[in-house]
Amino acid sequence: MHQNEMPLLSELRLRAKQDAPASLVSQCQNYRDAVRVCIQLSPFSQDQIAGRLGMAKGSFNLILNRGGSEKRKRYLDPDLFEAIETICGNRAITQYFEMQSRGLLNRQNKTERVAALRRELEMLEASA
Repeated sequence: MHQNEMPLLSELRLRAKQDAPASLVSQCQNYRDAVRVCIQLSPFSQDQIAGRLGMAKGSFNLILNRGGSEKRKRYLDPDLFEAIETICGNRAITQYFEMQSRGLLNRQNKTERVAALRRELEMLEASA
């Protein structure tokens, strides 16, 4: 009798999510760039990830490449960020939003970063 491997076994073998290099994430201009970094650091292509998400390859590519008309802008559902990171095995998207909230992205100017650091310092001093 031949024993088949369970289809979910390959999903269980995915490595734990690792941090992406901060230098790459800090270069992202928007969440789409962060998703592309996440995918580039994985062993899968955009088309393969779209298939694993149950999306049409063309739709996924249009969303990531800002396709569509001005009347019909396309956005990636934020609920998919966790699934994409799990498939890819890294936290690039989460790191992007964490860095954005702290003013650590290269696109944010010095004034914004100083203001964010001051707010953080004020919160730390208030909690002490």
